[in-house]
Parts: sequence; C-alpha cells; structure tokens
Amino acid sequence: MADNSMEELLDAIGQIVADLRSRPDRRKRSVVTMSMHGQDFIPGDYTAAELYQAIGQLMGLDVPMVVPAGNGADKGHPNVDHVPAAFAEESYPLIVAGLVNASGDISQFSQTGPEVTLYAVGEGVQCIMNSNPVQPPNRTTGTSTCAPMIAGEIANLLSYDTVPFNISDGALVKNLPDYLVSDAASWEHKLGARMLWNGVTQANIPPK
Repeated sequence: MADNSMEELLDAIGQIVADLRSRPDRRKRSVVTMSMHGQDFIPGDYTAAELYQAIGQLMGLDVPMVVPAGNGADKGHPNVDHVPAAFAEESYPLIVAGLVNASGDISQFSQTGPEVTLYAVGEGVQCIMNSNPVQPPNRTTGTSTCAPMIAGEIANLLSYDTVPFNISDGALVKNLPDYLVSDAASWEHKLGARMLWNGVTQANIPPK
C-alpha cells in the first residue's frame, strides 16, 4: 500500500476475498495478517462500516485475520481505539495482537483492552525493511511485529493433518480465539498478558 488509505485497504481485502472465492481449496488453509491499521474508530463512520463488512466477508470464508492492537499506549491512548482492531468482539472474532517484551511484560507502547486476543514478543525484532529490502535487517518494535508471529503459528496449526480445533464450515474462525487462549496454544507468563506458545517444550529440543 502506497499511502495506507482506507480505499487501498478495502481494495486489498477485496482482492484477497476474490482470490479465495476462486480458489476454494485455499480456504481453511489460509490466514491473513495486516501490520497496519486504518482510521480512529468513529462509530457510524461509513468507511469503517465498509471495512467491517469487507473483513466479515473474508472471515465468512473460514479464513482468520490477524491485526495489530496498536502502539499508542505511550502517547495517552492505552486502549485499542482504531479500526479494524476495535471491531473485535465475540461475534466478530478478529485476532488482535498485543506486544510484550522478552521478559513477558506488556510493552509501554502496546495498546490493550478486551479486544486484544493474545500477546507475542515484539520489541527489538530483527526485520527486513520493505523500504529497502537489500539493506541489512534492522531491529524494530511494535504490535505490527506481533501480528505476523501469531499469524505464522495459526498457519502452522492449519497445516496439521488433524487441526486441533473445530474447523467445520463456519466454525473455524469462531473457534480459533478460544483455542489460542487455551493452555494448548498460550500461557500467562506475566499477569494480564496471555502469550503465544508454539507447543515446544524442553523435551522437544534435541540434545547437543
């Protein structure tokens, strides 16, 4: 996206929905992640309503979507206050990614609130920058780094021969949040921050 406009965002989601409708074999095996957000949440705003509908169409195809919680907590906005993260609720099961540091503490940047599904480490993450992919990787911090981590684990789960939660028609997106916050997929390392876990234990690590 060149200018991160709402129009571009709607168009991008529309193209993804069209592709998935033409490739039904990819449904239930796909996850969409978006490391950006749209405008501040203003109930009744027509562009927000369009975004709500567009993401709803995507999730209606049994394809989950992961979005960042936002980084405004250190600027006087502690709770999620922009779309699409602000849409998240039980009846609209977006996966919203919050940010913790390596010690498991919620970052001073990360917005929080009931919309946040899960937290992942996102401080000092080494990334290739899209502005200059050939330059050496930089370290970056933000909820935008958490969303793809959580999306990657969801993709891993969906690749199993037997997916560990109900993925029957119309159930995948609805059931995913409950699985992610269960002990099978996350743990509360520090009070108030349920952290992503890929299931690996010491027993899975081969001896040197």
